[in-house]
Amino acid sequence: MAVSINSGGDQLLCVSDTILHPIHLEYPGWCAAVDIDAAQVEASRKEILDKASTEEAMVMAFHFPFPGLGYITSKKDVWKWQPIEINQ
Repeated sequence: MAVSINSGGDQLLCVSDTILHPIHLEYPGWCAAVDIDAAQVEASRKEILDKASTEEAMVMAFHFPFPGLGYITSKKDVWKWQPIEINQ
């Protein structure tokens, strides 16, 4: 499941447990032990990755390293994670 939150032209895409690790951007077909249907997992990930990159949505991926907020860019079927910068 993923949730899209929109306000004033901005979008936040919460990917929840759909994308568990940044490696899934490079290998969306890799599954966790808890994934029951590998083909559906891969299809769902690709759909969400396409949406995030095409719509330039900010992504909240709470399983990713802090801060877990960033953007997903794509070239063909390869996606890259670009975390936002936090000034500490």
